Amino acid sequence: MHTTDEEKALRDDEWSPLPLVSAQSEAARYPTAALGPLATVTKELASGLQIPIEQVAQTVLAVTSLAIQGRIDVKTPIGLIYPLSLYMITVVGPGSRSNLLDKIVFSSVRKVEAKRKNKLTEYYSIQNSDDNELNCRDKERKELGCYSITSDFLPEELFRNFEYLPKSLIYTSNNAGQLFGSVSGKSKQAPKFSAYLEKLWDGENVFLTHGTTAQVVQGKRLTIAAVVDEKFAPDVLNVERSTAPNLLARSLVAWPESLVGKRVIGDFDPAAVDSLREFNERISNLLSEDTHRSSLEDSISPRDLLVYSPNAAKKLREFTQNVEKHLNSDSYFGSIAAFASNAGEHISKIAGLLSIYEDPATFEISENNLNNALLLFRYYSTELRRMQEKIKIDEEISNASLLLSWLKEQSIKRFNKGEPEFIPYRFILQYAHPKLRLKSRLDNALGILEDHRWIDWKNRRAFADGNYIILRERQD
Repeated sequence: MHTTDEEKALRDDEWSPLPLVSAQSEAARYPTAALGPLATVTKELASGLQIPIEQVAQTVLAVTSLAIQGRIDVKTPIGLIYPLSLYMITVVGPGSRSNLLDKIVFSSVRKVEAKRKNKLTEYYSIQNSDDNELNCRDKERKELGCYSITSDFLPEELFRNFEYLPKSLIYTSNNAGQLFGSVSGKSKQAPKFSAYLEKLWDGENVFLTHGTTAQVVQGKRLTIAAVVDEKFAPDVLNVERSTAPNLLARSLVAWPESLVGKRVIGDFDPAAVDSLREFNERISNLLSEDTHRSSLEDSISPRDLLVYSPNAAKKLREFTQNVEKHLNSDSYFGSIAAFASNAGEHISKIAGLLSIYEDPATFEISENNLNNALLLFRYYSTELRRMQEKIKIDEEISNASLLLSWLKEQSIKRFNKGEPEFIPYRFILQYAHPKLRLKSRLDNALGILEDHRWIDWKNRRAFADGNYIILRERQD
């Protein structure tokens, strides 16, 4: 019987397997306006450099955190005190222009650092006037006398030389796995480093040991600006399997959509951008006027703390109480409960930074700056939830693809041996790839393959003789 093209197309559609690809979940829109006084410079840099707005915002917030964290701490409505230090993690792919972005946004920091280096060079020259050259230790001190510490110094080296560093620091890394001890960047000291970071997050003293000697580091403030390659993001950002879950719960993560292939090349001169010039001037002034006294001192004055206005305090309490109601595993924040449980701290840090940048002399967080911080927290929490879903789906699709390849190999072997085409479930569970020999994981992979029309799964009764898999063949 003759089959029309239309009938054949319908039949092909019914029987043709569907590609095993992850559904692309749409990223949340970044609330740029919520950056308040930082919104204009962020938008103009993103537009001029053709870089995702989220990526620019991450860097701008990180530099702002560096400039402000040494000046003042924030006090939450329930009496907890935290430094205004942010931990920023940004996922990027090839051609992200992250180095160019850092060069421009950090320009004011580099100028202040240059002045510090000159002073240190002069100091060590005087201290070592009888020597032909500085000894190794002094060279190390001079190099480390900077606000910005790169990943050239491993985490353990950073803390080993903490006493020679300014009290306000930023640690930049192109390999966030270095911080988390992930497969993409293992560090034997990663767990210890994470513990140190948690203490800094809470504004506590850090106790360091070197052999038989011990040291107490007081009043240090540390911002983190880390980049993770998108290839390693599932490893680094998986909440369930993270090697540093507390650190991840205290980080603001963004995974922007790449603009590579969509960029319009045009003229852009950063020196001509008024908002960038104003930003650089403000950052330089904030760093130069760093007058913070540790909040841990007994003699601390109330003016060393940034507090909430009455209306803002009430609103934050209501918001965090609402978050608390949705932290159960089956609730909205279930997959990111640890991050969401820190809502008050995240919001307070962001609101505090916006308040001080807007008015360095203020000691109060207004309701307007709180509203902006709430919008930014909603973005970061929504994105972290989306990432967990994406990571889970990608892993499930990967398992299904792995199983499909194995099933195809087995089907060919059985055909060549003249054996029946079906493959018993029990055989699959016993001999498939080791990562698929967990029943729940295997069942999930088989379900995906069946939904995508690659297999027929007959009689799903586990271990029953009639439970078997048949690879579907396209019928023309």
